[in-house]
Amino acid sequence: MGEGISLGELRARHDAVLIATGVYQARDIGGPGAGLAGIVPALDFLFASNRMGLGDRVADFDSGLLDAGGKHVVVIGGGDTAMDCVRHRGAPGRGLGQMPVSPRPREHAGVDA
Repeated sequence: MGEGISLGELRARHDAVLIATGVYQARDIGGPGAGLAGIVPALDFLFASNRMGLGDRVADFDSGLLDAGGKHVVVIGGGDTAMDCVRHRGAPGRGLGQMPVSPRPREHAGVDA
């Protein structure tokens, strides 16, 4: 799907064209303690987790830095990126009932709407 059609043709056939490439740069949370060991930017975690899912070796998973399995993890923030972090690599999904997030990621994380 989407192959063999030009952007010009899409623009001619539709009122709007949205190109959603995803988030490309992590945002620093700032504040006291933000640079302490064990605090990991969401995108670093998600990129590495996706690579693991594709069968790549990821040194930070092998070392335990990014492997959330069996650990008590806090995800700071809300929305779809935060929920993606919760559902990747075994991070527990507790206390998420009020997190602002789309229905599908909430469902995949096993959180009631």
